[in-house]
Amino acid sequence: MGAIVAARLCKYLLELFSDICSEIHLWSDSSIVIYWIPQERQLIRKINRCLACKETLVKLEGITWKFIVELAPWWGGFYERLMRSFKEPLRKIIGRANLTFEETMTILAEIENVLNHRPLITFLMIYLILNLLYTQANFLLVGHKNDYPFNFSELLNNSITRESLLKRKYYQTKLLSQFWKKWKDNYLLNIRSFYHFPKPSVERNLRVGDVVILEGNTKSKFLWDLGRIAKVMQGRDGLVRSCVVKTTKGEFKRPVQLIYPLELSET
Repeated sequence: MGAIVAARLCKYLLELFSDICSEIHLWSDSSIVIYWIPQERQLIRKINRCLACKETLVKLEGITWKFIVELAPWWGGFYERLMRSFKEPLRKIIGRANLTFEETMTILAEIENVLNHRPLITFLMIYLILNLLYTQANFLLVGHKNDYPFNFSELLNNSITRESLLKRKYYQTKLLSQFWKKWKDNYLLNIRSFYHFPKPSVERNLRVGDVVILEGNTKSKFLWDLGRIAKVMQGRDGLVRSCVVKTTKGEFKRPVQLIYPLELSET
């Protein structure tokens, strides 16, 4: 699914910005899908679809596709943070509730509307006075007003009574209001922690040949793989940000946050 979405997105962006942009750069971690699908031999049809999407990506000209390190969503930066601002409150609000397809699509559409109405400029008082707060919706939908149309689609079913429809609509409105409250609280807390979080004073300088423990999916640290660093990659600041670790199961590319050295270097 990730490869299909990536192929369609590249084609759409190329057609949309071909006249105004000479180069397009995309960052993603969807290469995990390409690595995972060929290992499942029983999914032959999905493999063929993935290969077709990969060929489509190769044929596209003018687009540079850059992949981030596996299992490191924080490398995604802004777009991973946007996904978190959507998924985290949604998971807490819905929980284990069983929503219908119509209700799910309605809630997602309203949540998208709320997120797209976040003001881009809030520090200039002149914009507040003139009511000219620009949001994402102003660029996505030309002429769109800064309102919140909480209009839910009704479920067309003869067996549903008026009382059940009113109950469902009240339930959807309650979910939406809870989402707005959760997102606002989490967003403000994250902004505060961003400016007040102390900078780390200790740097881990990993080197080629260091014996390390590679963090795994299991909770027990005794089951994590032991390996040796085969290659190190530096970031823009000159520090080591990711490494290629060689274990008995193969070579894995991981960020330094998931690598634990057994011994600290004296230098």
